Amino acid sequence: MIMIGQIREVYEDDKYPSIKELINNPIKEKEKVLEYMRKSKVIAQAPAVGKDLINPNNKTLELSLMTDGDYEWRSDVIYYVEKYDMELPEVFINHIVSKK
Repeated sequence: MIMIGQIREVYEDDKYPSIKELINNPIKEKEKVLEYMRKSKVIAQAPAVGKDLINPNNKTLELSLMTDGDYEWRSDVIYYVEKYDMELPEVFINHIVSKK
């Protein structure tokens, strides 16, 4: 599977972009993408919670790993796409949009 939404602040690795580089980039068909991501399968639930990396005063985030069988992502990626227009790979968006 292909992992999407990896960011430097979570994985502590400079090979990933900072979330600050990825926000404020509205994606096409945002509502369809969000609905698809939310309805995908949870494959692991974390015992911890995450914090909003852009505004730590915002709510804590439940963390899980989700998949559609081809791609996988952390559940907080959904939050960042919805709240901050986090950029997602174009190939992933096209994968969703092409589904009926």
